[in-house]
Amino acid sequence: MQEKTRLLVADELRSIPGSYGSSNSLQINSDVIHRHHIYAPPEDYFLLSVMSCICCFFVPFVGIVAVFKSKQVNRLYRKGEVIAAYRASSHARGFALMACMLGCMVISTTVILVAYKLGLGF
Repeated sequence: MQEKTRLLVADELRSIPGSYGSSNSLQINSDVIHRHHIYAPPEDYFLLSVMSCICCFFVPFVGIVAVFKSKQVNRLYRKGEVIAAYRASSHARGFALMACMLGCMVISTTVILVAYKLGLGF
């Protein structure tokens, strides 16, 4: 659902008169966006960010960045910076998932090493 929304936003923004968009960089005035379209607020992934920070405490810095980015989403959307809000939403999800994956890797590596040291058949 998020990918469809991002693609629709990018396609619609390129068609707005007076916008300066290309496939590589999309620079647009947020006033132009709100005069022509109303966009749903992007997902902030705050719960996922907090849970990744709490549960994956082995890599807290990545989780803290995810929480910061997730709080930035709503602030940017309220200011009218829709593109930046969608970008922050994507970054928040990425950092939260990265924290979860790194935490799982650290936990599984620890379990394997402890099992190996105890001679549990690995």
